[in-house]
Amino acid sequence: MSISTTILCRVQARDGMFLGPDSFGGAVITIKDVVTQKVLATGFTDTGNSGSRLTSYASNVSPAPIVTPGTPNSMIYWVAAATDTVKFEATIKLTDATLLDITARIPLPKEQGDQFVQATEWVIPGKDLTVGAGFVLEAPGLWVQPEIVSNKTMVRVRAKVTMMCGCEINNGAPWIPEDFEVTVLINSEEGSFEKTSPMSFEDNSQFFIDVTLPKKGNYTAEIQAFQISTANTGVARTSFSV
Repeated sequence: MSISTTILCRVQARDGMFLGPDSFGGAVITIKDVVTQKVLATGFTDTGNSGSRLTSYASNVSPAPIVTPGTPNSMIYWVAAATDTVKFEATIKLTDATLLDITARIPLPKEQGDQFVQATEWVIPGKDLTVGAGFVLEAPGLWVQPEIVSNKTMVRVRAKVTMMCGCEINNGAPWIPEDFEVTVLINSEEGSFEKTSPMSFEDNSQFFIDVTLPKKGNYTAEIQAFQISTANTGVARTSFSV
């Protein structure tokens, strides 16, 4: 006899919030039977908020907190989910205990490319997977949005760097600029020029640097972002001409 079983999934940025309205488009969740590879449910994380930050543990929080490094003490925030927090929920029919493959595809712009997070979990018929914040997939990485503005052979390279949830880096925020290193690698297409430069923090997740190029031509820029405390990494590549 098949029994209805509810699976509630959320995707959380590593060291961040749930992927909701401020991310690039949430996530696409696919649930499969590991043995048969049959797709049991699929869909987008629906609309809703990205959760709330608490300074103490509660029954509805994710198991992965946000940690702001500090001296002498770090600050810890727990990410809580409510009924109106972004999620994917499906009710599937099970006859036996089933090992599920739960995958999230996180769409990002072409400069960075989609990312995937996958995990497996046993589920018993009738035992809903809805406790606390639900089944939480943790998405590592940083979202990097490059921009190139040129004036003859002088270019300003900008990058907006956020957590995967879209949460911004700012002074005094949970995500502080001292915890991030952002670098740009610029190369000419014919290989005659190569430059690696650290970018400076400006405000509201914006990093920038001005670079003088040797001549007009076609170039590529690779922006690398790294969070020191977590090893979260994001890379975006773009081409431009001057």
